[in-house]
Amino acid sequence: MNIQQPRQSGKITAMASRILDTIHVWQARIEERRELSRLDGRMLRDAGFDWAEVRREAGKPFWRA
Repeated sequence: MNIQQPRQSGKITAMASRILDTIHVWQARIEERRELSRLDGRMLRDAGFDWAEVRREAGKPFWRA
């Protein structure tokens, strides 16, 4: 009987969980930036943004916060 197996399994599970969490964060960023880029000028002003900020944020790669 190998006593290391449960510990190793826990590490793999934790790593898989972190990977899935990261993928979810990336997907949320993609969706949020897509939505932001679709706002019209009035909506941007209401939210306190300007076009330069939107272009800068929407142009970021999904892995960058």
